[in-house]
Amino acid sequence: MNPLFHLIRYRIIKLLLIRQPISCKEVAETLDIDEETASFHLAKLDIEKLVISEIRENEKYYRLNENELFLCLEEAQDEIRKMIRKLYMNKDRR
Repeated sequence: MNPLFHLIRYRIIKLLLIRQPISCKEVAETLDIDEETASFHLAKLDIEKLVISEIRENEKYYRLNENELFLCLEEAQDEIRKMIRKLYMNKDRR
């Protein structure tokens, strides 16, 4: 499933569009979630290569990987189109 379809990851990406680089602690404070949750979702975004992390002053900071984000957005758009087609096909069968 597309990482953008998860509410917290979507909110993190929106935050990174406004503010980057940003630490996990800052993400947690800004989104009003605990640091463990922020860290978990940032790690997922890192695995998907949607964020790039770097260590500064003994803390990990994150920024968007814009090229991967654009690819992910295109994939999300395709997935949504498929879901809509499937929905209408099922509706027509009734």
